[in-house]
Amino acid sequence: GGGIAGLVTAISICHFNRHKDIKIDIYEGAHAFTEIGAGVGVCRRPWEALKKLGLQEELSKISKVKTFSDEPRTSI
Repeated sequence: GGGIAGLVTAISICHFNRHKDIKIDIYEGAHAFTEIGAGVGVCRRPWEALKKLGLQEELSKISKVKTFSDEPRTSI
């Protein structure tokens, strides 16, 4: 589908498909994409995976909060 999991799966397959021999079609059950008022939180490890897929710049543009820095985190 056209949700987060379906889109990231499709992007991952395209990204790692070296021979470009896999074609992907995405089908969504909803008639239209709309905002539903829900937020999405992404922890550090999933964020690192999204960065490796080349999505950091585009996701950072629409993010409402600061993204993770490359500096090590310290606990308080």
